[in-house]
Amino acid sequence: MRSRTRATARLPKRPDLADVFRAYPLGVAELLAYHDALLRGDSPLSVGERELIAVFVSSLNACGFCFGAHRIIAERFGVQPDVVEHLLTDIDRAPIPARLKPIFKLLAKLTRAPASVEAADREAVFAAGWNERA
Repeated sequence: MRSRTRATARLPKRPDLADVFRAYPLGVAELLAYHDALLRGDSPLSVGERELIAVFVSSLNACGFCFGAHRIIAERFGVQPDVVEHLLTDIDRAPIPARLKPIFKLLAKLTRAPASVEAADREAVFAAGWNERA
């Protein structure tokens, strides 16, 4: 078993993001301001769609804290509770608009294996009607 380093000494044994923010607050305000700009600022994607993206990616990267927080907000913005499970199982059959599916396929690749992303993945997003801003 690895011993704890000085960097993790202030964290509980199984820390979540809130624990990290409390232990190391430098830059947290700026990070959260950026987070709010991405999720609430001007975008071709609705707030609900952006929150669904955050839930999906948080699930893929196993961040329970972010998953739970974004899931609650996504549901408040109209996302059905079972949509993420469908996305994780089969993006093509998930109950989301067809034009969102290329985005989720790209996100899955970016999160699981970023080096596997190809131009065709990005082009599929553009072909679905999304622009760089999205």
